[in-house]
Amino acid sequence: MYCGKLLDEVRKMHHKMLSFYKENKLLFTLVVMLLIFLNIYLFMQIVSVFKPVRLALGIVSPPLIASVISFYVLKPFVDFLERHHVSRVFSIFMVFAGILILITIAFLFIVPIMNNQIAAIIQETPYYWQEGLLFFQEKVGADRLPDILNTIQQTDLIQSATRYTQNILTAAVDGVGSVISVTAQIIITIFTVPFVLYFMLVDSEKIPERLTRLTPTKYRPTIQRFMSNVDSQLGVYVRGQLFVALCVAIIFLIGYRAIGLNYFLVLAIIAGIFNLVPYLGSFISGCLAVIVALFQDPVLIFYLVVVFAIEQILENRVIQPIVLGSQLNMHPITILFVLLISGNLFGVVGLLLGVPTYAVIKIILSMFFEHIEKTTDLYDDNALGEPEDSILKK
Repeated sequence: MYCGKLLDEVRKMHHKMLSFYKENKLLFTLVVMLLIFLNIYLFMQIVSVFKPVRLALGIVSPPLIASVISFYVLKPFVDFLERHHVSRVFSIFMVFAGILILITIAFLFIVPIMNNQIAAIIQETPYYWQEGLLFFQEKVGADRLPDILNTIQQTDLIQSATRYTQNILTAAVDGVGSVISVTAQIIITIFTVPFVLYFMLVDSEKIPERLTRLTPTKYRPTIQRFMSNVDSQLGVYVRGQLFVALCVAIIFLIGYRAIGLNYFLVLAIIAGIFNLVPYLGSFISGCLAVIVALFQDPVLIFYLVVVFAIEQILENRVIQPIVLGSQLNMHPITILFVLLISGNLFGVVGLLLGVPTYAVIKIILSMFFEHIEKTTDLYDDNALGEPEDSILKK
């Protein structure tokens, strides 16, 4: 009897909550948002409790992120070999052997050239600095230099630059003590990634299934759809961005070498790496090439413009549409804002991982919106009533 009365009371409370929600949707939404922000605020107050978890994530994250990126790059090759009647384990070892061959070729042919060009850059930097000062004095005028310095002084730029420089030096001095830990982290990552990557490639089909089993039966279809969408989006983005970056590096390598630009290999590799940061990376790498061309021979600027134009046409009209397509479905302005926010919050890591993280968050929000749309009448067009035009006609 008591259980039956309790269930009746629960049903009445549920009915009252639904009635309150239907009559006060805006108030209910505001209360839910307030509770969410209150939970976030409380979590921020006890964030120090999770310091051990943060330290553990700091150790595990680099090899895990490197393994995930390598997984999405190598999985198509392993699947291709397996489809051609090669066992999966043997396919993985064949792919690993191919990577070792490529690394060996790079160390034999590419690394020596890079070392020579980097040594030349370090040796000639004082000369370039001196030439820059002379160019400034010739074009701007030595007599105007005191006025410019006074203007800079009045705008507090010197104080700001001094303050930022002090902060950088302090961070550098503080970071000297962590060189050993950083080196150890790199070594751990290098030796850990192959093992993690191997098991990820072997169990690539079983991992989603095992993760799904941990969720309640009712939510398994939703979790499966979520993991499928994330896997598709991340796979397209990681493989696409790396392939586009490789193509950009090759295009610039050929272009810089053809026009006789100094440090062509280093600049081409920098352009490829910076291209992993959409839009901003290409601009920064282009500025570096322009600076080198100005000191080498100003006439090279014209040839650089031609190289940039050819690269942009090939990248935007040929490579990206074929490789990436429109599967990410992100507006360029959205990507720029994501990069600015993630870069400001998390630095270089934020610039590299900001867009894929946004893609995952976008999937979560879109699935949540679909759930709200199906389970409530908030987006029911019939709730709008009869259109005004038809009322006027009557």
